[in-house]
Amino acid sequence: MHNRLSPSAPRSRRPRSQDASHPEALGSVLSRLFAARGYGRVQANEELHSLWKDVAGEPIARETRILGLKNGVLTIGVTSSPLLSELAAFHREHLLEKLRAKRGEGIRDLKFRRTAGPN
Repeated sequence: MHNRLSPSAPRSRRPRSQDASHPEALGSVLSRLFAARGYGRVQANEELHSLWKDVAGEPIARETRILGLKNGVLTIGVTSSPLLSELAAFHREHLLEKLRAKRGEGIRDLKFRRTAGPN
């Protein structure tokens, strides 16, 4: 008969926090739960919307919306073609600098895309 506690028995490869004899910290459990439920994305999206409104100003923010942030590229939906052209040609670099100043290196580029209807 093989003794399960013998030194030659293979040990479990589970991280210590998942070992039943060592309870996992509540903060770690909550972090995983929030990530799984998407709560972190909701808060991040709200922060991005607030940041964009602050950087772009109310008139531009009314006619635009954040479509997403992926790999450091913030994509902004614009409701009108003339505004899209103006933002892309004349305001992109300035807006990008302001975003970087407030958010750090998390945003490396800014793209504009035509969308239907306001926010």
